[in-house]
Parts: sequence; structure tokens; C-alpha cells
Amino acid sequence: MTKTTAVVEVLVIATSLCFFSAFMSARSSHLYAMVALCIAAITIGRGIPRLGAAGEAFGFTRNALHLPIASVVGVVIGLLAGLSFRNMQSASLVPPTLTAFAIIAAAIGASEELVYRGFVWSRLEAFGALGAVGGSVVAHTAYKCALFAGLLISHQINPVTFIFWTICGSLICAILRLASRHVLPSIIAHLVFDVIVYGDCLHAPWWVWG
Repeated sequence: MTKTTAVVEVLVIATSLCFFSAFMSARSSHLYAMVALCIAAITIGRGIPRLGAAGEAFGFTRNALHLPIASVVGVVIGLLAGLSFRNMQSASLVPPTLTAFAIIAAAIGASEELVYRGFVWSRLEAFGALGAVGGSVVAHTAYKCALFAGLLISHQINPVTFIFWTICGSLICAILRLASRHVLPSIIAHLVFDVIVYGDCLHAPWWVWG
């Protein structure tokens, strides 16, 4: 595996997912969105053999460090972040109930971590910890900005605030990944946050199905 190949694959994946989320945000063409998603999936599939076993490629490493403790920290971080978000939105501090969408919310959060703190991270480890952390944070933040592009451009969401908190959340997940040498703690933190924030939704937010 060369560094050039790693960079090319990461750029293809990150760009494809940005197009995917942008098309979903625009609600213009699910076909284009699915094509972009397929390009990312194919690129990931082709890259797995270069990283060994699929588990290793997605961050399920054999050299995990303090994984149980890091996983508990992930739960606490996800809870605190989710409760804080609900409080800022003037919603009930704790979801009054969990709907079926809670499962989808958890799956979305876990999937994002598998891509950005899993595969993308594994490809960028050749550039050291800074490359893995920085690359995964930038790629994930770009994906989120593309997904909410319409609201950001129209200033229905404050762009500076959105980008700041997205970077913070992504950076926290990256630190969990770095400290534990495993993707599980960041998955736990992200899915707990998503379940707390979106778990009581009766219907999926527009950005899920467009």
C-alpha cells in the first residue's frame, strides 16, 4: 500500500460521500445520490484487501488499549453531548420515549464512524496520528456541511456554529479512536448521541431519506 494510493482512495470516498449528502440535501435526485454512494462503497471494497482483514480495515484492531474504559467514556460523552444538545434546542432533557427511528439513528451514527474513524482512519495511518486525526475530521466535517448545505447557505443554521460543533464532535471521536486504538469507543459515543437526540422522532428527519 503506497501513500499515494491511500490519499487517492480517501479523496474519492470523501468526495463521493459529499456529493451523496449534497444530493440528499438538495432533495433533487436520489439516483445521483445513490451513484455517489456506490462509488464510495466500491472504493472502500477495493481498499479492504490492502489493509488485511475487513475488521482491521474498519478499525477493529487487535492492539486495542484500555478498550472497556474507553467504551465507558464513549457512553458518558455521548450522553452528555446528547443531553446538552436537547437542552439547547429547548426539548425535554431526556427523550420521553424511543421510537423505531432510534434504531436507524444508531445505525447512521455507527456507519459514519466505521467510514471515517474506521476505514478512512486506517488508510491515513501511514501519515501518523496527526494525518489520521486531521484527515478523518476534515472528511467527516465536509460530509456534514454538504448534507446541511441548504440550511447553511440560507443561514437557517449558523454556519460558524455548525462547523465549530461538528469539528468538536468529530475531534472527540477521533481522540477516542486514537487513545483506544480501536473504533468501538467512537461508535458508542456517536450512536448514543444520535439516539438521545433523534430517538424520539416519530418520522425520520428530511436528511435521512431526502
